[in-house]
Amino acid sequence: ELVRNPKIAELCMKLYFIPEKKENKKNSDNHRKTKDGKTHPGVLTRLYKIILKLSKIYDLWDIDVKDLKQLVGKEFKIWDQELKVIENTKKNPNWTRNERIILLKYYFEEEDPIDLSTNKEKIKKISNILKSMKEHPLEKRNQSNFRSAEGVRRKILNFCFTDPRVKDEDSLEHGAKDDEKTFLEFYDKPNKILELNSIYSLLIKNE
Repeated sequence: ELVRNPKIAELCMKLYFIPEKKENKKNSDNHRKTKDGKTHPGVLTRLYKIILKLSKIYDLWDIDVKDLKQLVGKEFKIWDQELKVIENTKKNPNWTRNERIILLKYYFEEEDPIDLSTNKEKIKKISNILKSMKEHPLEKRNQSNFRSAEGVRRKILNFCFTDPRVKDEDSLEHGAKDDEKTFLEFYDKPNKILELNSIYSLLIKNE
């Protein structure tokens, strides 16, 4: 009866399966104790016993899957942490010209761009703008590390590598060729900076 319950099947998918990789999570079939005495959650034994106990208290055919996940206990939260690790290791897409322009608008407003790289409020603002743009597929934009504050900070330092005003030790070791190309297109060119601001306004307006 429990096996036929679609709510439990959905719970198992949430706990033990990685849709992006189309495979089970590491140690999802292992319920043995490790050398340090810790116990892996395991699929068939531990979860089944807990579900069996819960079925005597709750109507598991009518319960919300989110609530069911909370009821099975803290030990299964190991998978939440594993998902965060997997999510954070996903590679971000390359920056587009439009994304670089958004950042350069703020970059050229600073007399010392290193100050921008340490301004958490502005970096967060830039990060939010980039996340709101539709330069990349939704799947990429939904990644938790997509155009994060740290990613924006590192891109600022990439621009600093090309910037003659910045000492080498303050920048990253190197920037992408496209970073250098876009940067030099606008650097020390007042008319191009005005054009940059116009493009920025247009990009923001269209989002």
